[in-house]
Amino acid sequence: MTYIMKPDIWKLLMDLDLTAAGTQLVLHCAPLLAGLKPSNLLMIRSEQEYEVRKLLEHMRICCFTLFYGKRRLALFLYRFHLLNGYLMEPPVREVLIEAGYRKFTMPDLLTEFSVRYTAYMEQNRDFPHEMGIFLGYPVEDVMGFIKNRGKNFLLTGYWKVYQNLAEKADLFRKFDLAKEALLLQMAGGATVSEAVAGMAERSKIC
Repeated sequence: MTYIMKPDIWKLLMDLDLTAAGTQLVLHCAPLLAGLKPSNLLMIRSEQEYEVRKLLEHMRICCFTLFYGKRRLALFLYRFHLLNGYLMEPPVREVLIEAGYRKFTMPDLLTEFSVRYTAYMEQNRDFPHEMGIFLGYPVEDVMGFIKNRGKNFLLTGYWKVYQNLAEKADLFRKFDLAKEALLLQMAGGATVSEAVAGMAERSKIC
């Protein structure tokens, strides 16, 4: 299941700068911005870091620099309470312990994850498959991916699904709708912050 944007949405987006920090934030992190997902990874140009951090200031979203490259960097964006609650669930914590994590404060977890991700990016070390856990993927799908080496999945979209197909397909649909809603508001002149605030307000009304 690959996300395909509707033609009418594309027409409205023609006036947006798709390389701008705010647009990249929405394109890659809409589920997080909409409160549907605890975290997302954002790859940006190094010079865009300050702008992204300024955009996130009033959204209650934390920003951790996971990896510095020569021209690009990986930012790990997350809602603290959502991600911390997920990482403390017993099945999730067991996966992290099995992967070699020993300290379970958020700073300790992210620092260790950053070390492993950097080793992968710079030294061609093994890919840290626990990334799926940090990105809030369901633990059964993370374990399914590891056990099947990325094969035999039921559905592929925001991640590869190995269990609860209908539930995950519905969740992916909600992710897509959130992305479209935010982009439509931006195409209409709203800033990222205004678009996110507008979505939050509408969810309260509904």
